[in-house]
Amino acid sequence: RGLEELLESKTGINTMTAEDPMKCVAIGTGKYVEMLSGNYQDDDKGM
Repeated sequence: RGLEELLESKTGINTMTAEDPMKCVAIGTGKYVEMLSGNYQDDDKGM
């Protein structure tokens, strides 16, 4: 607990805790693979 606030205060980067971290990793990995293959389109503006 408190990691989100610590990271924000030390880096100045906005952070948030994901409700479903595994889903975020899966979606992010999929987007990265699409970027590598040249087929990436950011259709999810507010994930």
